[in-house]
Amino acid sequence: MASLLRQKKEDEVKKLKEKLTKIKAAVFVSYKGLTVADAEKLRRALRAEKAEYKVAKKTLLDVAVGEAGLPEAKISEMEGQIGVALDYEGETGALKVVDQMIKSGVAALKIVGGIIEGKIFSAAEIKQLAGLPGKKELRGQVVNVIASPLTGFVRTLNGNLVGLINVLNAKSELKN
Repeated sequence: MASLLRQKKEDEVKKLKEKLTKIKAAVFVSYKGLTVADAEKLRRALRAEKAEYKVAKKTLLDVAVGEAGLPEAKISEMEGQIGVALDYEGETGALKVVDQMIKSGVAALKIVGGIIEGKIFSAAEIKQLAGLPGKKELRGQVVNVIASPLTGFVRTLNGNLVGLINVLNAKSELKN
């Protein structure tokens, strides 16, 4: 019986390790008191960002993080029951989803730390990163900054042409 339990734990660590080797970011959350409906809502929102939410024992998460070659996150020392949002595509997608869930009133979730691009971040640092715009927003802002002067230039040229046309129309009306 004990060896069966040990094998189950080893399999769980192996699965977690495989997932952790593929991530760009992981956000550790305390989920004590999270309802099933809120957990499903979180999972759906994460899936939309090509991320997922996993719950495992803290000790198993610690072992899997170590075996995946990530820095020691000391998950065992984190307060509460710990779940992890794993982001495979970007650095902030899962982080923003979790932060948005917390802001929408899911008080049971609490960010307790994270790993982004192989570096450990505290809960406070993760919360600060959640407030920053993502890559898509930054790209949109850059395009806007580049397009704005061009748009102004085109409007100026267009205004001069409209003015010229108005003068020519007025002159032709005076002749008629």
